[in-house]
Amino acid sequence: MGMSASQARLLSLTSRLHDIELQAQSIESQKIALATQRDDAFEEYCNALDAKAFKINVGSVSNSSLINANFNSLCGYYQGKSRNYALVDNKSGLVLVDDETKKTFMQYGTDKYAFAFAMMGVLPENNEYLEFANANPEESLMTTDETAVYNTLISEESSKATLLKNKHAIWEEAVNNGDKDKISESYRNFREELMKQAANAIFTQIATACGIDNREFDINEFNHYTRLWDAIDKCGGCTVIDKMYTTGDEGTAWFKNNVESGLVSIMIYGDNSNKNEWTETSFNTSYNNNFLQEVEDKTNQKKAEAKYEHELDLINQKDKEFDTTLNKLETERTSINTEMDAIKKVKDENIERTYNIFS
Repeated sequence: MGMSASQARLLSLTSRLHDIELQAQSIESQKIALATQRDDAFEEYCNALDAKAFKINVGSVSNSSLINANFNSLCGYYQGKSRNYALVDNKSGLVLVDDETKKTFMQYGTDKYAFAFAMMGVLPENNEYLEFANANPEESLMTTDETAVYNTLISEESSKATLLKNKHAIWEEAVNNGDKDKISESYRNFREELMKQAANAIFTQIATACGIDNREFDINEFNHYTRLWDAIDKCGGCTVIDKMYTTGDEGTAWFKNNVESGLVSIMIYGDNSNKNEWTETSFNTSYNNNFLQEVEDKTNQKKAEAKYEHELDLINQKDKEFDTTLNKLETERTSINTEMDAIKKVKDENIERTYNIFS
């Protein structure tokens, strides 16, 4: 009976010893995985330290500041913006715009001044400009508002009034002669001069006619939208960017990833050699005069450092837990081995005594 009990206990201890060894192997595998996690976290942290951020310089020369470059900061209009930029989707070749801009361009897109006024919020639907914006240049019409302002301007005795009348006369002559190419060119030149002299007055006329009296004219905003129209016209149209990628952290990441991968390119209006044209630019070109800058991403560096320290704490804590468990298992394994040795010794002694009886 004693030997039978010893054998049963020995089998039980052997089974438990196998369980301990299996559990220890599992923990060792998890410790190796933790080491891999630690290496991955460190690599991610190092990459963050090396990462660069795209910034846009806003404000005056004496009072400028760098902000994150994304669709809104680069392409939108706001006070203090120093340059006009546009983003081009390289797959389609079209200018990236938001939903509202695309809708407005579809309504007023054949005339950049109508488009600009609409973007500034003074052209409600069914306005005279809707029909006018889609008229052929050969028909050579001015809106009621433009005609009223024009008549006021040419009534003055000034060199500007003379210049405006002369451009109007060239346009009229082209219409009378039926020269379509000359009509388009002279019409464009006349309207450009008219807006240069009186965009403010025309804006006021439109706003008053539409019952809008709380919207002030901003020449920089007006120029921003006429130049945007030029960019869209140059590229043959526009396509809508997903709203979630226009601003914020997602917008900043989207912008950087797409520019770096070549999916999106940047255009600038009026660099040093092309004052009144859209040309391609980048964060590496010299003629940006530091308006676009690639700088150390200090914000993300701090975030990465905090994340790395947090992950390292969790990994170390888990590692300590594994070590504690391994120590307990080792203590139990040692105890089992000691007990198994004792049982084997008793078992051997019992066998020896039993055989001595029959010897």
